[in-house]
Amino acid sequence: MKLPALLALSFLTITACAQRTDVRNGMIFTDGKPYALINRDNCGVFGKCRVTLSALDGRTAVIISFNPQSFGGHTYARMHFIKSNKYARLEDLPTKESKVAKKVVKAGLFKNGELDEAAAATFMAANPE
Repeated sequence: MKLPALLALSFLTITACAQRTDVRNGMIFTDGKPYALINRDNCGVFGKCRVTLSALDGRTAVIISFNPQSFGGHTYARMHFIKSNKYARLEDLPTKESKVAKKVVKAGLFKNGELDEAAAATFMAANPE
């Protein structure tokens, strides 16, 4: 009797803490609230894909360039943080907007609709170029 109740409580705790991330009409939403703007450009078969993340007021905060490497279609993402003019590198980040949005939300890169510089610095330190 205690085990099912404990499992149910654990499940409720986990689901209550999880943020729901959606992308609609060029905007990232967390739990239904606007989080940041996202724009995907030139992501076709032969294009050099680029994703731009902006504050809710439209100021560009991060430009992500996806670069195919020479072996087996492996890609990496180079993230340029505009204000600090610094970079981070991520291996195997999909170019799909929803996957990028989930990574950005999980890292907490935006706060109150604009780039959180402390979170960005932590992210860059954890993912050096």
